[in-house]
Amino acid sequence: MIDLIIVEDNPLDVHLYKRALEKELGVLNYKILVDGEEALLYFQNQLNQIPKLIILDIKLPKIDGFELLSQLRKQKNTSFLPVLMLSSSNQVVDIKKAYEIGVNGFMTKPDNYEGLKKALKAISDYWLGQNKTINNE
Repeated sequence: MIDLIIVEDNPLDVHLYKRALEKELGVLNYKILVDGEEALLYFQNQLNQIPKLIILDIKLPKIDGFELLSQLRKQKNTSFLPVLMLSSSNQVVDIKKAYEIGVNGFMTKPDNYEGLKKALKAISDYWLGQNKTINNE
C-alpha cells in the first residue's frame, strides 16, 4: 500500500525527499513519479492503489502540475484525493490557480534540507497520520 506519491522531476529534490522521508521520518510507503504523464498513467492503471496524499510540483515535463491536478479532479477514483502543491513558486497567480483547480494545500519549497525535513514532517504528521479521507479504510 502506497501512502504518499510525490510528482517531482528535479533529481536533487527527489534525492532530498528520499533522504528526509526514509532516514529522518521513517516514511517508507511512498512512490516518486518524475513527470505529469507518468503520474496520470499511474492513476489510470492503479485504481486500487490510491495513496493518502499526492505532493505535486507545478513545473513538470510533459504534463504540468496544474493540468495533472485538473485531470485528477475529473477522474472518479482521484477526484477527492488530497493533493498538496509543493513548488518553488510563491506567486499569487500560481497559488490562486492551484486552489481554483482544486488543490488542498499549497506550500513553497524550502530552500534547504533542514527546511524540507521540517516541512515533510509536518506534512506527514497531518496528511499521513491525522487526516481522514474517503480512501482511508
